[in-house]
Amino acid sequence: GVSVETLEDKMGLCGSHTASLVFENVRVPASAMLSGRAKGFPIAMMALDGGRIGIGSQASGIATRAYEEAVNALKERDIDQDEQFALADMKMRLEAMKELTLRAAWLKKTKQPFSHAASIAKAFSSENAWWICNKAVEVIGEDALRFDHPANRMLRASRVTMIYEGTSEVQRIVISRGALR
Repeated sequence: GVSVETLEDKMGLCGSHTASLVFENVRVPASAMLSGRAKGFPIAMMALDGGRIGIGSQASGIATRAYEEAVNALKERDIDQDEQFALADMKMRLEAMKELTLRAAWLKKTKQPFSHAASIAKAFSSENAWWICNKAVEVIGEDALRFDHPANRMLRASRVTMIYEGTSEVQRIVISRGALR
């Protein structure tokens, strides 16, 4: 009764397959339930919060690769002050992304409230991954416009991190609610 529909052809993260699952006449025994009836929402929210830490980490990894590509390209030529500043800005954002994500992970690991920190890490990291990847393509130049260039691939891969596990707008709602508590 369980089948997989056709794999999606995506803009980025092509190494991670995405498909819809179809369930027809599938029965799940009560013993397989994670909690009591109508108690799934808190479990789903906890999974989302934890996933947001993972997305912050994923965005940091994607941005790191784009940054490294930019550094390597700029080592091959004389660079101007704008390019120096671009590298510095990329590095500062990358370090902040990593610190925010590690803080959220530490809160979760130490069993402290982490939902607010996870949303901050996810929103900040995903938006800055997009910015860093875009800046890397800019400073690398024409080579990075090739579809198979790593910086191009990282730019496309970074985009989805602002969408799944809750869009950046959803994260802003979570963050503002946490601030107003």
